[in-house]
Amino acid sequence: MRDFELFDMGMSYFRIAIFFVIVQFLIMGIGVLILKKRRKKQLDLKRIIWWDIYLVYLFVVLGVTLIDRGGFWENRRLMPLFYSYRDAWYNFSIISWRNIILNILMFVPFGFLLPMGIKKMRRFWKTYLAAFGFTVFIELIQLLFHRGMFEPDDIMNNTMGAMIGYGCYVLMDVIISCIAKRKWERKWIAVAALQIPLIITVMAFSILFIVYQRKELGNNPETWLMKQNMKHVQINSEIQFSTKETKMDVYQIKTLSKKETETVAEEFFKKNGTELDFSRNDYYDENAIYYSKDGMSLWVYYTGEIDFCSFGDEDFDEKVEVDEESARKAIESYGFEISENASFEELENNQYQFTVDMQKEGNSIVDGCVNCTFQKDGKCSDIRYSIKKGELYKQYPVLSEQQAYDLLCSGKFQYYKNHIQKITVKDCCIKYVLDSKGFYQPTYQFGCKIDGKDFDIHIPAINS
Repeated sequence: MRDFELFDMGMSYFRIAIFFVIVQFLIMGIGVLILKKRRKKQLDLKRIIWWDIYLVYLFVVLGVTLIDRGGFWENRRLMPLFYSYRDAWYNFSIISWRNIILNILMFVPFGFLLPMGIKKMRRFWKTYLAAFGFTVFIELIQLLFHRGMFEPDDIMNNTMGAMIGYGCYVLMDVIISCIAKRKWERKWIAVAALQIPLIITVMAFSILFIVYQRKELGNNPETWLMKQNMKHVQINSEIQFSTKETKMDVYQIKTLSKKETETVAEEFFKKNGTELDFSRNDYYDENAIYYSKDGMSLWVYYTGEIDFCSFGDEDFDEKVEVDEESARKAIESYGFEISENASFEELENNQYQFTVDMQKEGNSIVDGCVNCTFQKDGKCSDIRYSIKKGELYKQYPVLSEQQAYDLLCSGKFQYYKNHIQKITVKDCCIKYVLDSKGFYQPTYQFGCKIDGKDFDIHIPAINS
């Protein structure tokens, strides 16, 4: 999700809340006129304005965290503390880190506004406790009504945000006291101590990003995030594992900048007899979407993958027979390259696939696949070009097969279900995975049967 989409989501609830505030002011205006006629006590306008601002804020928070989530969450698994940080670290995506930071920032107004409007909340621990209770309430509603996952990280981040907000309120109070030349209600030590949450947050994120930048390779996204409970799991293997430790190649994949994705799109459309419609360029966190002036679309990922769609008429009920040579010529006519050694296979719904498995050319490799869907007229309605090309970077020591299997047995792998009863390992091989810095790392892939269903378990191979 892009930044402006998040902004629009919040603004939609903000506009609804503002509507009710306007209605309330109209009602209040009538009330003020009535009170004046009866010569009764006037309304406290400052307090009413504060309540309006605070209720608008609460409405936006509840709208974003509960109403807008939708009722489609089926997994009630309770995530361990720091799960979201592990996920953000190993994927190191803008989306993951942004969600964490937004969860902190979202509760800064809570800690700032609450003591400003309610005198009883001007003790720091009362504001902290109120923020903790409010975020626990949100998480419990998400869990009970399937509006999201119960994440202790959200509670921690929201509470930290409120603590930062309270520190900002105290600092503002001191500044106003200085301007008004009145006596401070707090000592400098207390004011400084209340800025500790902000200092800790800034330092923690700074250290994380500095450590990441100093790492030679990126983080492997297949690294386990939550250890599986293997206490009652029956594990057996149909193969023997090698105990030999060795070294394996790591390759550097060329990634694209935002400007380079635009160049790719411009050249693609030009080669196919049309022009890029610059007014419709759309940029996301992981890819950019481009449109031609005659309706074609091209999704260019920063990792080098490309999705093409011509918006043709598709009829999957009618079989379209295409041989390898015809499929190759059709795909190459759009400007996509396919290795001569690529294997060819027919999938379903008129889809065909060319696959290249770590084909080496000197110090370079080509790996991945090209998927294409054909129409009745023999033309391509869409093409997904998922070919990675890389240059040899360096060799690194890797775990033996046995060591990787031991990690599997200890539960250090990714799996989507809560409970496992039986795992049968059927085969083991090396697959390459693109890490968070654009390096192609070796990763063990164990072909398994988990409770009777096929599932591939991945264990990062590099011995760190």
